[in-house]
Amino acid sequence: MDLERLKSRLDFIGEKLNEFGYDLREDLDELMEQRPDIAELILETKLKKIEYFHDEEQHFLGFLVANLHITFILEFDQDEDGEFYDVAECRVLDINSGEDE
Repeated sequence: MDLERLKSRLDFIGEKLNEFGYDLREDLDELMEQRPDIAELILETKLKKIEYFHDEEQHFLGFLVANLHITFILEFDQDEDGEFYDVAECRVLDINSGEDE
């Protein structure tokens, strides 16, 4: 696996998700560690073919790469420094089979 190319692609995906106001770059790295098949899919897919989405009311965002719908579900909380968010869950749905992986 071409790790430099993967890092570059994940940086690009992270920037696209950051346009919605959330920095999920570290969460993308975790996902790649857990799911090397997704890393391979990202390497094989042209970046312009990846679709991004965000639902502010439901508190989720993510992207569609090939047949996988990858969703980061956010939860919000507050501490002495103010409001913050964290990824509560990452869901991967195969849209061809309908199976949640």
